[in-house]
Amino acid sequence: MLRRAAAGVADCVFALRPLLWIPAVALFEAGRSSGLSLGARARPTSLADAFAAGAPLDGAVRAELLALLALLGAVHLANAARDRDTDLLNRKGRLTAWGLVGRARLMGLGAGCLLAGLVLALRSAPVALWVLGAAAVLGAAYVVPGIELKRRAGLDLTANAIGYGGVAFLLGASARGGGGLSHGTAMGWALAMAPYVLGVASIALCTMAADRAGDEAVGFRTTAVVLGEARARWLAAALAGGSGLWGFCAADMVPTLWGVLAGIWIAVAGKRLSGRDAWNRAAIGLQASFLVILATRAWFPLVFATVVGAASSLYYFARFRDAYPAASMGRRGAEGGR
Repeated sequence: MLRRAAAGVADCVFALRPLLWIPAVALFEAGRSSGLSLGARARPTSLADAFAAGAPLDGAVRAELLALLALLGAVHLANAARDRDTDLLNRKGRLTAWGLVGRARLMGLGAGCLLAGLVLALRSAPVALWVLGAAAVLGAAYVVPGIELKRRAGLDLTANAIGYGGVAFLLGASARGGGGLSHGTAMGWALAMAPYVLGVASIALCTMAADRAGDEAVGFRTTAVVLGEARARWLAAALAGGSGLWGFCAADMVPTLWGVLAGIWIAVAGKRLSGRDAWNRAAIGLQASFLVILATRAWFPLVFATVVGAASSLYYFARFRDAYPAASMGRRGAEGGR
């Protein structure tokens, strides 16, 4: 009985797809650490300062990040409830697609996440509260029937790019103690945010390309479906290159280095970057390389990704004998998704 209860709790936790929290944490920390250079405080000059700069801050900042993750959890659960048939075709979201976590439990978990996000948001500073409000509105527009940006070519990619690359970055920038939005101009923060938005768009397009066959089979007109593989590949390379170029203009080493390397790699990969598994490996590899580069400024996202990735691999191996995401880099298999 106790073992079954523990398995049920684990199923609910991983139904939230915590792997999809990794980009939000990374972009939150990118925004927070950018505040150190764009705000009143200077860049860290010693190893000790750099280590402290990459660490999670006070309770208010943690509440802001947890509020964002809770809101994203609600969106992921609503998305899973809507896309069960598509997830079966794309071989992802097994807990929900296979009915191991039923629709009623999904909706209950989603409501709980939404409530938790709203409660945590009330602990945030006014600017952060506005950013979290924008995240909630964007998340609702992404999954609510009749609007469903995730099924509209162009808007699906834009929503992903802004939701992770924009909202998470600005939320981190608004965090108390990290410089904050109040120390910079709107134009300055738009310039700082843009390379991350473009970078997330590139990775999101890779994920969409991995799901293209399944989405097309059920009639979804996503960006990848409309473009096809070849044009999606070139657009992903252009977006990554744009991230590097804009990062250079914003004097930000992280997107500059990542964008140049990612853009060249996607372009050189050419036709080898074809098919579901190749696109999934590309998306995971691009995210991992970004985390490594970001670690020079903020180490927490890399640690978070390592812990969550290891926990997910152990869980999926115990549950399905498929150690995703670790195994996916060397062979078939994916649990990721939009």
